[in-house]
Amino acid sequence: MDVTPARRPAPGPSRSLGSWILALLLWLPLAAPSSAGAATAPRSRSHGKPSPHPVAATGKSKGKTAPSASAKAKPGAKGAKTPKSAKPAKEVVEVKPPPLPARASGKVAVFLFDGDGAAPLRARVVRLLRARGLKVTTTLRPVDSAEQYREMADTLNLAAFVDGESSEDGDQASVTVHLRSGISGLRIASATLASARRALPGEVDKSLWPQLGPPLARVCVEAAKPRKREREPMRIEAGTPLDTTPAEPIDVPVAKKGT
Repeated sequence: MDVTPARRPAPGPSRSLGSWILALLLWLPLAAPSSAGAATAPRSRSHGKPSPHPVAATGKSKGKTAPSASAKAKPGAKGAKTPKSAKPAKEVVEVKPPPLPARASGKVAVFLFDGDGAAPLRARVVRLLRARGLKVTTTLRPVDSAEQYREMADTLNLAAFVDGESSEDGDQASVTVHLRSGISGLRIASATLASARRALPGEVDKSLWPQLGPPLARVCVEAAKPRKREREPMRIEAGTPLDTTPAEPIDVPVAKKGT
């Protein structure tokens, strides 16, 4: 029996073309993601070295450098805008208190002080006012109303009245001194000093004038100005003076006895 090997058919052109098309279709889906990622993102380098090729940013890039705060706040830079809320600071002007008068001129009446230990404190106040150039009278008594104070000041040429009261509590003591204007007849200032009983006279010498000196100096200046009197001082007319010459004796006849 004659056996002859079978011949394989030679591959034709149609079969080779179809296999290439099938292989191409299978390769495209696998190669598309990798090629798209390689186009958008640069290949990262190891060891933390920056890429020598800069990447062009499109749209809003996260790597965009923001302008520094110093560039915005630079006053001379072109295009710099001053915020509307910023306003120039106003200069604060310090108001200095008027200087304390060293002396004053005028006449002042100092009444008796009330309370425990008032006599030596009153004497201290009188000595202080005289040392400041004031004429002090200590023989007057207080009256009842502001009108009476004005009349007294007008009649005796007084600028102000001073009265006060003191108190003691163990080793502590205090004194309150009131100042009354002779022009208005009303109280215009008061000063209260408190300290140890032995140290209170020295506190009067040190702290009373800084508190009562300015208003007392002002009222003395006002009292020195010419002003119209409310009414003339009251005068009492005693009438016609009586004749005190002794009259001549008058002879009165004396009746004799038996007539």
